[in-house]
Amino acid sequence: MKFTRRDAIKIAGAGVSVGLAGCSGLLASNANQIITHQPIRNKNYRVKKLYHGVAYYPELWPLENVDQDIIEMKKLGINVARMAEFAWATMEPEEGKIDLSLFKMVMDKNASSQY
Repeated sequence: MKFTRRDAIKIAGAGVSVGLAGCSGLLASNANQIITHQPIRNKNYRVKKLYHGVAYYPELWPLENVDQDIIEMKKLGINVARMAEFAWATMEPEEGKIDLSLFKMVMDKNASSQY
């Protein structure tokens, strides 16, 4: 079976969703446990949207894949992408010389994507 980057994005997105549900109290640690919802005390609080995200490492993939990756993420409803936490060697190719152009390019392409 071929495992594609789209499969990785789907799996990562599902993991983030489960993680958010766990943090919000929507999942029980014990299957027999009854989940109770505590009322929100601030009546002005409104959830504007659900954040559904992935970890995206453009420095590990061919640059020609970035546009298709962005299209796939948007098709899947991804609205948050974490980048660059392990990319220091890409951001500082030599000591004292910082180059963030790869990540700026990815963010610019994402912002201008019309999907």
